[in-house]
Amino acid sequence: MFINVNRQMSTLAVAISLALLPHAAQSQTTEMPKEDNGTIEKIQVTATKRATEEQTTGIAMVVLDDKALKDSGVTELNDLANVAPTLNIAQNNDNTLITIRGVSSRDYSETGDPAVAVSIDNFYLQDSKGLNAAIFDIQQVEVLRGPQGTLHGRNATAGAVNMITAKPTFAKEYRASVDVGNYDTVDTELMANIPVNDELAVRVAGIFRDTDGYRDNGLAENGDAKQEMAGRIHVRYEPSEDFSALLTAELVDVDGTGSVLKGISYEDINSDGTLQLGDDKKWDLNNQGVLNIKTQTFRWEFNYNLNDYTVSYLGGNRNLEFDRNNDQDGGTNAGWGFKQGSEVDTVNHEVRLTSNLNGPFNFQTGLYYFDQEGKGPAYFQLDVGADEPLDIYTFDYVTTSESKAVFLQSTFDITDDLMFESGIRYTDDKKTQTGQADVGTGTFSQVDNAFSDDEVTWHLGLNWTQSDDHFFYAKIDRGYKAGGFKDTSSYTSEEILAYEVGSKSFLLDNTMQLNSSVFYYDYTDLQVQQTNPDTGVAQVYNAGEASIYGAELDMKYRPTKQDNVTLNLSLLKAEYDDFCTVSSSTCPSENDYSGNELPQAPSFAAAFGYSHDFVFENSLLTAKFQTRYQGENYFSYRNIATEYQEAYTKSDLILKYSIDGSAFEYSAYVRNIEDQKILTLSEEAGYAGGYLVQFAAPRTFGVKVTYEY
Repeated sequence: MFINVNRQMSTLAVAISLALLPHAAQSQTTEMPKEDNGTIEKIQVTATKRATEEQTTGIAMVVLDDKALKDSGVTELNDLANVAPTLNIAQNNDNTLITIRGVSSRDYSETGDPAVAVSIDNFYLQDSKGLNAAIFDIQQVEVLRGPQGTLHGRNATAGAVNMITAKPTFAKEYRASVDVGNYDTVDTELMANIPVNDELAVRVAGIFRDTDGYRDNGLAENGDAKQEMAGRIHVRYEPSEDFSALLTAELVDVDGTGSVLKGISYEDINSDGTLQLGDDKKWDLNNQGVLNIKTQTFRWEFNYNLNDYTVSYLGGNRNLEFDRNNDQDGGTNAGWGFKQGSEVDTVNHEVRLTSNLNGPFNFQTGLYYFDQEGKGPAYFQLDVGADEPLDIYTFDYVTTSESKAVFLQSTFDITDDLMFESGIRYTDDKKTQTGQADVGTGTFSQVDNAFSDDEVTWHLGLNWTQSDDHFFYAKIDRGYKAGGFKDTSSYTSEEILAYEVGSKSFLLDNTMQLNSSVFYYDYTDLQVQQTNPDTGVAQVYNAGEASIYGAELDMKYRPTKQDNVTLNLSLLKAEYDDFCTVSSSTCPSENDYSGNELPQAPSFAAAFGYSHDFVFENSLLTAKFQTRYQGENYFSYRNIATEYQEAYTKSDLILKYSIDGSAFEYSAYVRNIEDQKILTLSEEAGYAGGYLVQFAAPRTFGVKVTYEY
């Protein structure tokens, strides 16, 4: 139900009054909007860490600017999968697991590394626990497909997600919005951009999100409930054309119940092996869920131009405090729970020299340093309803991860139309873990693990600009993800060799943008995680080899000035060529998973969007429909029907209305119109007598008012 009208109106009044600061009363000169000529707008991207046009950059990507993000209802990282079908995002409790083209990481612990490099303003975010926070005041998001190891680092074997926040400008801007929806949801967002003088500008943005949660869990509070507050301040200083500085402080505070699991007993399995999921919005739990996340981040970026060169220094530090308590059996019969408290400190530094030469040769070279330390206990408990739950497993570690790298990426114009790209990166990784663990014996054992590896990754590419409207590329990339250890066992580094050819074109007098790519991956020693169903303890294996190949198509089309069509298609084949879970000269059949599909790798996925502008005499109404189809896929290498997501279609409808000359915009939306039961996890838990599943958001709807000056 919607919350009461008084609360809605008071929230809206507060938002608008905060946006209408005294500065807003002053006169302001604004640039007239560019005339819409009905063609596809060219987009600048930073995928190669220098400004280039999307259509002349040899990387398969999906780029969403601020308008596209809002029009598509993207408010957090999970939502990106709705508009980028090659991006598959799952949740395991409150850990975010990202897959691109079938490549992913299932190890979400402090020792595990992701396969997708997620960054915000070039600050690398490794820990999966804090990824799915609010996305707000964003300039654009770039989803890069395929290994990006030369420029983006060791853990970009699948690709990269670059979130680029809106930076201060030297023009006054103010924005306030309130979004009110079902499940007693209220989202309030504020932004003020204030130029102090000709050299200094400040941009402040914040968001408050409150929802009562999607799941009625009986005596336990609703699952998925949360209150989230986040704020960011950018300070931009440009005393001359040759020097610029950007300082950023960002705070995030999340309190709630966290994601919840539902238990499905072995008795509730259908004759075809699939699970009887039952109601995805109501089931009883006997353990109160708790989720508290607090992050403090400070980032900086300095750029200095030296005639034909630019020296850049980007760095920052981030402190993450994470506390959670999950019902780990998904019901009321057993008393299993998981309790964790951790603190993670992350440091990033990168120094880069970029050439701006007028000749055929240009390059980027630099040094990179990453350091992370995580500490805090975790308990796998029984009888969680008792005054003193029994700690069956206890882990109390201090885990460190350090990475150093040096890189060089260059381009050489063979002719005016033909460009050769090359890149190389040397990475040195070290990990340690010390502490103690009780793995069910009742006795603590001391843990002192260490891992180190160094690897060279590289890139070779050829770009052909056939004309202003047609661009073709071919490339080979070598990617690498560091190995490590999982409690008392270890695993080696994985490698990927990726081949790709693609094209990018403007067609029909620039009213259509059509991009396509085909690729083949040779994937060795890939790291595979599976939770032991009898003990609940996760293990990581190295699969011998896997092959991945596929094709993709991305289209934007404007048949008229009032109509916009988008289409994204993905065909994928991802399977293990050689994978045995035991070391043996001959692999027993029960341990041989060769020929199985990789997790979260649907063979077909598609996204379609259509919007139409209804232009009236003094107003504009925009209606947008978008839908995503995802083929069936598995959640583990076992490829069994109980750990399986059937094919589904998920659709959204968005309406926006504005009046000429008014600073207000009004919108309404329905997301997941079909109210699909979409699984983000299905995992066997023999200790709890069955399987644990987790659901994506059900149907949501609401209205939104935005004021912008």
